[in-house]
Amino acid sequence: MRLNELEVMQDKQVYYFVKFTKPEYVQDLKDGNLFMQPLKSFIEQEEREQVRGQGDRLEGAAVGQLENLSVVDNRTGEVVAEFGKKGIILRHPDAGYVPVFCFTAFTKDDFEVVHVDEEYAYVKLSLPEVEKQNIIDNFGKSAVILPNDFPHLVAATIPDEHYGEIKAVRYVDYSAGVMYKEQLEQFIEGNIGLAFWKENYFKYQKEFRLAFSTMPIDKAKKYAIGDVLKDCTVVDINYFFDESIHRLPLK
Repeated sequence: MRLNELEVMQDKQVYYFVKFTKPEYVQDLKDGNLFMQPLKSFIEQEEREQVRGQGDRLEGAAVGQLENLSVVDNRTGEVVAEFGKKGIILRHPDAGYVPVFCFTAFTKDDFEVVHVDEEYAYVKLSLPEVEKQNIIDNFGKSAVILPNDFPHLVAATIPDEHYGEIKAVRYVDYSAGVMYKEQLEQFIEGNIGLAFWKENYFKYQKEFRLAFSTMPIDKAKKYAIGDVLKDCTVVDINYFFDESIHRLPLK
């Protein structure tokens, strides 16, 4: 039985938070240091490696297409160029410096039930093989199990003088070439919301993010959240997917 089939789970939102990272970074994370990257690092990574995975050239942008575009010399009225179809990427000049901390959020759709008692459901992850392999291939080999209330714990650390958001990434289809109205509005406003859009190609990542609009960075930087992660369980990524039994509260 899938976890989403349990009657008690029908109207309940379930997130199971995990940070996949390299073994050498685990202790730093448990010490409360969130390793934040500027969005431009992901843009530059895909442009440099020409491989989609952790890198994404569309980070922090409103994306769409224009058809039958003509470029006109405003002095002479002469058409100097024409394009049948042209992709457009609208990105605020400061968007690349937005710092983000990325982690994974599994939901009730991702688990198979092993056992249920009065208080807990004991579950195993059950993902399509291609999704599981994509995560294993693109992320670190250690799985750090984060607290159920991790977003709230982090949000409580944000200083009053700064603005940050921590929420799920929204995955969308860019293939139709239609720009989403909400994206365009966020671009015009310079809204941090553009840090939370990604193409459906990356949906397997099941990503949550922490992002700040008031802490621009040019390179990776640590954000301290105290000792809330000191007791986190850490397992090998293959064990996490293939053998780990996870306990989720029913209430």
